[in-house]
Amino acid sequence: MTRMESEKAHNSPEHEVGNHLYSGLDLAKMELDCLSEETRTALIKFGEDIFSQRTNLTVVPDDSFADLPQQILELPWFKFAVDIAFAEEVLGRAAQALDRYIELKPILTRYKLTDLAAKCLQEAGRTFLFSFDAACVAFCSAVLEQTLRDMLVDADIITMCNRDAARKLLNRATQKKLLPEAARQAASDLIDMRNEVIHRRFEALKDEALKAMDYLGVVLQELGRQSTRQP
Repeated sequence: MTRMESEKAHNSPEHEVGNHLYSGLDLAKMELDCLSEETRTALIKFGEDIFSQRTNLTVVPDDSFADLPQQILELPWFKFAVDIAFAEEVLGRAAQALDRYIELKPILTRYKLTDLAAKCLQEAGRTFLFSFDAACVAFCSAVLEQTLRDMLVDADIITMCNRDAARKLLNRATQKKLLPEAARQAASDLIDMRNEVIHRRFEALKDEALKAMDYLGVVLQELGRQSTRQP
């Protein structure tokens, strides 16, 4: 069979990339098979607990790892167990990234933005791709707040020292008629969403994260249009 014939015979890969990645993780776990079941179970539990402590950034009163010497993580088997716990988290998020990108792409290509505005929206998109949805909403809100502040400074309405929150900044921009209605409404919706998300459990927020980027895109595009109209 020629190379061309071989390629035609395989119209698609046998497995998805995610399957290969998880297969690699399974191979890594097999390294633990040389240990006793008791030791293997203890190491896996150790890795999961260390991962939880390091990622949650909190220490509970009965946390037996609170005073763990850093040197223990330099011991090969202990470090190996922790690396496996982190790898499982990373692969879990990466496996969803392509599906999320398909949902995200229309937003990233919908708006005509300046280079800086596009970078801001792209950065928010990265948090969304890997399922950091609450962080995505918070980042979009922070960009909006700074954008409103910069706009008011450029209009000589406030100074750079002003530290008003987003809602107050938006109210001042609205009073001075610096934003068209669509952008004003998008900014208002984003601020409301941020406030709601902060007071909820940080779960099941994918739809909110997508909307946050959409709202931010509306505002950034309109401000970009205004700046190009200035002499």
